[in-house]
Amino acid sequence: LLIDKYGVQGIYSYDTNMFLQEKEINEFCDVYASRGHTFKSAIELRPTFGSPEMFSKLRAHGVEVTLFGIEHGSQEMLDRMKKVYDAKFTPKVYQMALDADLTIHGNLLFGTPGETPKTVRESRSLMMSLEKGIADQGKRLKDSERIITSGYGWSILIPGPPSELYETAMEEGYITNED
Repeated sequence: LLIDKYGVQGIYSYDTNMFLQEKEINEFCDVYASRGHTFKSAIELRPTFGSPEMFSKLRAHGVEVTLFGIEHGSQEMLDRMKKVYDAKFTPKVYQMALDADLTIHGNLLFGTPGETPKTVRESRSLMMSLEKGIADQGKRLKDSERIITSGYGWSILIPGPPSELYETAMEEGYITNED
């Protein structure tokens, strides 16, 4: 409908639950191909699965940008955040996406209760790995007509109500004035 009626040429799927396993990606690619689509898309993925073939397939079926919830480079902090990510596997996922010439983005979060200099160093190590992969992608695609803007950001946790972290911050005296 969006393509036929309004001429939409690109879609951003703002849904981290759209693709929870490779089966759903295969279904998307099959429908994309069977309908003869040519639109481009940006999708959100969890960095819990992937293969070089999967990321190449996404690229061949219109996906140009993949956004990941990077969150943290420390398994300890990922566990505290109740993420089911494997801190040893996720950098491989990001690299596979970069190698498939997808533009990747994501965000790291600092300041979750339990953060230590050690966990920050672990995230710094992930950031350095991302920097290298992004630089390598830029060199590889330098002479192409594509503009590659892969990158990542980081932010500081600000717990807001109503959340478990907000309640913890109140109980532990980190928030002294709710106003």
